[in-house]
Amino acid sequence: MAELIDWFMHYLKQKDLHYNGIKGLEKLSDNTFSVEKSKLGKVTKEFGFSEQSLDSCDFDAIVELFNSKQKEDFIISHLVFYNTAYHQKVIFDNWKKLVVFRNLKVFFVNPGSIQKLWAFCPFSHDLVGGTAKGLKVLSADVSNFSSKDLTKLKSENYSI
Repeated sequence: MAELIDWFMHYLKQKDLHYNGIKGLEKLSDNTFSVEKSKLGKVTKEFGFSEQSLDSCDFDAIVELFNSKQKEDFIISHLVFYNTAYHQKVIFDNWKKLVVFRNLKVFFVNPGSIQKLWAFCPFSHDLVGGTAKGLKVLSADVSNFSSKDLTKLKSENYSI
């Protein structure tokens, strides 16, 4: 298995099997991808970013990238991290920068866990007065991802 982005793109395909709404899914770089969807005759272009590191993140660069893609008529829709305490802290520390992206879903993933991911929409969560404590409750079912898990992930072929 390659990287988190490949795992997540496979997840999107599997999730869409019943709906058949994804018309195109393209890996743009090592950590970015686009999704073309069709619903009720309307075609949308979505953009996603997947952080491959376990313990680093240039969050300002991600936000800058999201802003530039919005200007290209992309809907900013996916932000994907390994489920680590570091990345959860990054999200909480940069909350106000995220809530401006109305359609964004943040995914925390551990492909080796029984419950593989947890996700939330910052805009909606903020709108209803959600707190970091509420997000911690959401994350309780997915175990944290570690460097040991990354080694195992690269040597085995985890499936969804």
